[in-house]
Amino acid sequence: MEREKMAKLGFLFAVSYLALYFIGVFFPQVHNWDFTGNLAQTDYMFFLLPMVGFFTGYFFVEWVNRYYETNFGSTIGFPILVIALAVPAYYVQLQWYFNNIVEITPSYLKAVLYIGAQPAADPGVMFIDFIQLLLDSVFLPFTLAIVLGWAAYLILNRAGGEAKEGEK
Repeated sequence: MEREKMAKLGFLFAVSYLALYFIGVFFPQVHNWDFTGNLAQTDYMFFLLPMVGFFTGYFFVEWVNRYYETNFGSTIGFPILVIALAVPAYYVQLQWYFNNIVEITPSYLKAVLYIGAQPAADPGVMFIDFIQLLLDSVFLPFTLAIVLGWAAYLILNRAGGEAKEGEK
């Protein structure tokens, strides 16, 4: 990767990282990163996982385009597919996690993930609000970082493609 493209990628990463941070600051429904300056109380997942997501999204687009010999990674269908697969995968992961908790905790008989209104109280049932867990977790910034990495790929390749055409 050439030096100028790397600098642009670094700038786009910084902009997207700040955007993810400010989403948490300005939308109280989404988990705030709670950066207090106290490193002992910092949740490092909120600082590190968006980096992984951004660069995974950026490099995965090129791999998808080359491997499948299509341009699907560069279409709007790609981030839609990522989100459409990621949210159900998170649901399945939570279902397994909470069912394992039920297995080792004798006070609960089963775990129920719900979306929307909480079901009627039932003794021995652990009710878990899926949407609230999604908003509070690092999974949402990670998924959004993948989409922002995809956008960065498009921005760099469209800008680079136009510059190459202008040189001819």
